[in-house]
Amino acid sequence: MGISDFIENGQPINRLSIAKKHIKKFISSRKNDDISTIIFGDNAYLYTPFSDNTRQINQIIDDLNPSLVGDFTALNEALVLSLKYFNANPNIEKNLILLSDGRDTKDQIVVDKIINKFEKSNIKIFCVGL
Repeated sequence: MGISDFIENGQPINRLSIAKKHIKKFISSRKNDDISTIIFGDNAYLYTPFSDNTRQINQIIDDLNPSLVGDFTALNEALVLSLKYFNANPNIEKNLILLSDGRDTKDQIVVDKIINKFEKSNIKIFCVGL
């Protein structure tokens, strides 16, 4: 996400900066929704727990930088963590927005098995690729 292959106002800008801008805009529009974020690189981590405090979540996202997570893309691990977190919070509406700039480069987890578990748990996944 640190690659500067986007142009904004005539200047190169990295993928994470573009993603953060649009994520924050989306989060700000989701009043009264419980939102959580999971970040992933070398591993997957719960970054913000479920909260409807969109202002606070946006401030935390401002602090996100590529050095926090490492160089790999543990995308499948992030899916597994998301599934566990949704299942631990059964009263939350279950929609996952998956944002990544690449394919999984770390895990040996079979993605078809993960997706099957999402389907059985009635969790919708919306994928956004950069």
